[in-house]
Amino acid sequence: MAKKKYSGGFEEYESKLRRVMERFSVNQFNYDWNRSDCFIEFTYHGQFYRFEHSLDKAAAHKQNINCVRQV
Repeated sequence: MAKKKYSGGFEEYESKLRRVMERFSVNQFNYDWNRSDCFIEFTYHGQFYRFEHSLDKAAAHKQNINCVRQV
């Protein structure tokens, strides 16, 4: 199966994030991004999760630099 690619502005990424969190019944979550890094924090079934990514981490792994899309 081909991977679904997301391209577009941050509004599309925010919309996708809200839909994913709604699907998992996560009512409260926190996220932020700037020019060099991003993160998403939430609690799912009582367990706290934090996903983060940065340009430095992407460069170290020779990856694309769109941090929000990779998180």
